Amino acid sequence: DQLTEVEWTNIRCFGDDKSQEDAFRRNWSCKEAFTKARGDGIGFTLQRCEFIIEEAAKEALPFTHSATVHVDGKALTDWTFFLQPLGDHWVTVARGPPRDIVDAFGEFTKTLQKRSFSTGEWEREIQSGQPGFAVVGISDLLPSDCREKYSEIVEEDPFC
Repeated sequence: DQLTEVEWTNIRCFGDDKSQEDAFRRNWSCKEAFTKARGDGIGFTLQRCEFIIEEAAKEALPFTHSATVHVDGKALTDWTFFLQPLGDHWVTVARGPPRDIVDAFGEFTKTLQKRSFSTGEWEREIQSGQPGFAVVGISDLLPSDCREKYSEIVEEDPFC
């Protein structure tokens, strides 16, 4: 089982099946975002991290929820999570300090413009606004001179 008992309890608080499925997807999205942001992905035992997800303030739109995380029972207060529904899915932006990156060979860390932050700098960074996500179709990704030909071939863009 990849979710903690607290997470399952929170999910079950949502009465109907659709609401519980959404709550499950929000939790799963947080776990994926956290382990990918750290860099260890599926190498991280997901049950070690526990998310508390809450509705976000209206000012956070298009993000509808925010989350906090505990790892091995300890709150990681320098991480933030912003969740947004995208169709039937949930996407999560995870922001954590560079010192938490798991980078065995240092290749990813070398690409960072800034690797350390003062406490004040980091607090400003994790609280700064985030742009939301938008669904785009295949035609939106094509060069403009190819879009007409694409629309002749495809009746309906499957991603719009």
